[in-house]
Amino acid sequence: MNNNRILFYVPGMDVINDGVYYSQVFALARYSATLGAKCLIVYTSEKEADAQKFERDGVELVRCKWDSSYTPLPFLPRKYFRATSEAMDYIREFAPTHIYVRDPFSGFAGLKVAKKVGGKVVFSRRGAGLEKSHRCAKEWIKEFLSRYMVWRIFRKAAHVNVVSNRLMELERRWFKGNMTVLQCCVMSERQQILTPEERRMSRNELSIPPEAKVVAYSGGMSSYQCIDEIIELMKKLYELDHSLEFLFLTKGQEALLAKIKKIGLPADHVHAKACSPLEVTKYLQVADAAIILRKDEMVNNVSSPVKIAEYLASGLGVIVSPWVGDVKRILGETNCALLYRENTPIQSVIKFIYGINDECRAVSRSIVSENYTYEGNRNMILKMFA
Repeated sequence: MNNNRILFYVPGMDVINDGVYYSQVFALARYSATLGAKCLIVYTSEKEADAQKFERDGVELVRCKWDSSYTPLPFLPRKYFRATSEAMDYIREFAPTHIYVRDPFSGFAGLKVAKKVGGKVVFSRRGAGLEKSHRCAKEWIKEFLSRYMVWRIFRKAAHVNVVSNRLMELERRWFKGNMTVLQCCVMSERQQILTPEERRMSRNELSIPPEAKVVAYSGGMSSYQCIDEIIELMKKLYELDHSLEFLFLTKGQEALLAKIKKIGLPADHVHAKACSPLEVTKYLQVADAAIILRKDEMVNNVSSPVKIAEYLASGLGVIVSPWVGDVKRILGETNCALLYRENTPIQSVIKFIYGINDECRAVSRSIVSENYTYEGNRNMILKMFA
């Protein structure tokens, strides 16, 4: 990739301060740079000056800030096009050979960038749309526009990357060109394994008893993350085993406290911390197992939540809905995952938690290395930016 100059065109995404975008955009750019490519990221930050260029970890960035008085049109965020005009001088100077786009709206604007400065369009397709039964009129309109833009990007893209085999099956109906599957990955070089003493100290910091079994959740408080269902499950676990402790790594502290009070999970067994993306794995390692639940809907059937990779990289057993992306194929026959359904006996979940040992932790990290790291997907990335 020594001759590649890759523009990661993601206006509207804060790749430095948002944990998901950091691991899925910035980390991909950073890894591509280690393979010899020159990378430039155009992204958004609400905290900094417009079109400010700087470098982080060997990757050039152009930081664009939205005008607080600027209101986008309904359904079509004009701000994506605004970022193009703000950063265009830097983009021309960079002269990209490849332009990575991610979502339909900024990706559609990225086609205009490609037309002006050249470069192959690489489209990272993340999902397949909303469930029809859950749409209101506004969502239908937004979905229509989104699908139109995706169709236009497919027509121009030299390569499409998807995050699951199920999504590849769906998109093959519309895109016949080069396509790869790249699961949502973690930065392997940032996954520092704690020593037993460091783990004990981190537990002490969080006021977690040294020998307690801990079940964790990391993420936001949005309804699509099934946070109510997760807290309900934790409550059922506690009712059978009062020695269990529960860890939440989230910035939504106020919402969390309200939910655990409403559902009835004992607050004295709940430990919550807001931490940066680079600290997540450190604090997850104080736990034994972690939960990620999703509804059985198309948007989840084709997904690849980065939390799965983070949990496994932390050596945890994963309690996960079986219909999430490629989870069943990758984790279904392992001893480090429990495919959880509503009718799964709670006793089975507790047995799984107590069965997490050093062997399970090693399996978790091995699965991450093979499936959920950029180095493990090196050949896929080389094909993306060929």
